[in-house]
Amino acid sequence: MLNIYFRFLNLTRALESLPGHPRLEAGDAKLLEILAMAWHDGKALTVSEAMLEEVVGAPATIYRKLRKLQEAGFVDVIELETDRRMKFVLPSADALKYFKRIADCMTKARAG
Repeated sequence: MLNIYFRFLNLTRALESLPGHPRLEAGDAKLLEILAMAWHDGKALTVSEAMLEEVVGAPATIYRKLRKLQEAGFVDVIELETDRRMKFVLPSADALKYFKRIADCMTKARAG
């Protein structure tokens, strides 16, 4: 099992060095992972809920990271038509491609 993990790390490192593959700072990647886990569970987090994820930083820091992810094209922030104060963070097509590439690394690592 340990070898699989190290193969995965090597594959993701190689992936990150490819031209055109987005480079995320560690905190941004962690926030994107937290959002992805919620999306996978069928829940769209509001901006306010995302800002409560203390593992990524203080609320103001998380808000800046959300804006950065939005500007990089990884997330979309959607306002409710009925209440403009409610904003949900949703995955973009680029975020799904990003996770697909990482999932492919996992599959390759397992296959050896």
